[in-house]
Amino acid sequence: MARMIRPMAWLAAALLLTLVLAACGDDSGSGSLDDSEWVLETIDGAEALDNVSATMTFGDNDELFGSASCNRYTGTWEAGDDDALTLMPGAMTMMACEQPVMDQETAFVAAMTNTASYNRDGDELTLRDADGNDLATLDELDPADLVDTPWEVVAYNNGQQAVVSVIEGSMMTAVFAEDGMVNGSGGCNTYSAGYETDGDNMTIQQAISTLIACDQPIMDQETAFLAALQQTATFDLGEDTLTLHAADGALLVSFEDAE
Repeated sequence: MARMIRPMAWLAAALLLTLVLAACGDDSGSGSLDDSEWVLETIDGAEALDNVSATMTFGDNDELFGSASCNRYTGTWEAGDDDALTLMPGAMTMMACEQPVMDQETAFVAAMTNTASYNRDGDELTLRDADGNDLATLDELDPADLVDTPWEVVAYNNGQQAVVSVIEGSMMTAVFAEDGMVNGSGGCNTYSAGYETDGDNMTIQQAISTLIACDQPIMDQETAFLAALQQTATFDLGEDTLTLHAADGALLVSFEDAE
């Protein structure tokens, strides 16, 4: 019997050592990026723009996609040993936004292109170039709630292939309710419309609004905003932002949480 116990004890000890070594060997350095979503916090050492959502989603099939600030992009990614990371942004929509937004977009795309390694520290992701310099930092995305959040329009598609800011002194809003209705102000008139979501897909019906007359620039803005709502095909939620996109990915409306 004693001769049986010693081999069994040795086997148990060997198994325990194997499990410990496997646990240590499973340390993936900065951690996996599969199926993670991130939002830009700093770019080239400067804080990201307020009310503009630049995002990055790492799909589990090497798919890369998100918002570059104004336009949506797709691409691929590949992680290697020693926290190596290659980001390959590809197709993008071709909307024009205001210059600060376009400048951030250009810097963000350049940061992705120049990324050679990364560090994931909990809910913070740092992209670095081949020399180890920080290019951008991103926070893991904790998206806002679509429903019952008071959304205020920051920018909208004016119907002329451009995204423009809301006229100073005016306010356009939206609240998506549980009952499938979205209500708000177009800047002059109040409106309501039915909406449906399925994952990140969204459709908004033609809005019904009051018939108050305001100054022509406000009326033109309201008309463009309501037309943009009706073209919605998808939506993205940031930590305190909501963006609506057309079927081709074009940006239609950018909202911020008004609370």
